[in-house]
Amino acid sequence: MDQIDQILGNSDGWLDESEANSFSELVVSSRNWTDSFSGGCCAFDYSSMSVLDPLTYLSIPRKSDLQTELEGNGGGRRVEIDWSSDGRTLRLIDLPRVGALIEEVPLRVSLPEDWEFKYSPMSEIITGSPGAFFVDRSQAPVAYDIRITIDRNMPPILSATSFPQISSTISLAKSSSFSATCTDNPLENPRIEWTISRSGTTISSFENDWISVKPSDLNFTHGDVMSVNATCIDFHGAVSHWNDNPTVDGIPPDWSGKFSVDGIEGEVIENGSQTPILAPAGSLIRFEVNASDDSSLPVLLELYTNVSEGWRQTGLNQQTFEFTANQGKGSMAPIWE
Repeated sequence: MDQIDQILGNSDGWLDESEANSFSELVVSSRNWTDSFSGGCCAFDYSSMSVLDPLTYLSIPRKSDLQTELEGNGGGRRVEIDWSSDGRTLRLIDLPRVGALIEEVPLRVSLPEDWEFKYSPMSEIITGSPGAFFVDRSQAPVAYDIRITIDRNMPPILSATSFPQISSTISLAKSSSFSATCTDNPLENPRIEWTISRSGTTISSFENDWISVKPSDLNFTHGDVMSVNATCIDFHGAVSHWNDNPTVDGIPPDWSGKFSVDGIEGEVIENGSQTPILAPAGSLIRFEVNASDDSSLPVLLELYTNVSEGWRQTGLNQQTFEFTANQGKGSMAPIWE
């Protein structure tokens, strides 16, 4: 609008009625308004569109009106155009940008209900929603046609992960995090909704990219199935889903072990025992552990000792640990899933 004010007006920073009329007369007289592309509007799949009713007057919004138009509440003059095409879905819209004054007029593109913006090399000058967007050609960095790809709307792409990684169970007393990403076109900002449910009844819901859940805080108990569902919703209302249904595990694994010092067997150590193991320096300590869990999942065994800093061994379900007591006496053997 500044260019119109400077070239055809008095350069006062505003468009008055006289300046707008002068611009309209210039455009109508200098353009072929029976052809959409030569008229400064657009081409569809490399072909111009035909104007059904020739334009005789071009309405130019003032700056205050332009903002209203950007927000989708403005009126403005319209012209009907017609075109024919084949059965393809991926389409191209070309908007001329060669430096003509008419191209300083922003264009609003409104697509049919089930169509959406997909891509443009000049996405930075395109704003709005996927189905109705605004192209400010005056901000184009180069004098070249602005190409826009459109297509029928497709559901957004949703992917989700959990931490810790969940297989078939989830800890009752520990927090687990779920995060999701939802992608669509560059003008889209899909929202992600989460629901936590039990036996078909929603227990809690969230609207965020990620959630942190402790089943015990939501009154789940051992053996319950906790359904976690993420839903991504795009501008057109199309949805994509992700869900997981882990069983809540609130019972720790059982384990027992027996140890020997230089081949001499000691007492059996049961789950939860805090019995110290006393051995002379230089002794070889051997610890045989068996573990199980009612979920039938593998149990991770991990042994570390205060005799040698940083010493650590691991195993699954059944493991024999060996180490030499070189620096002192005593050991600690915590075991968990």
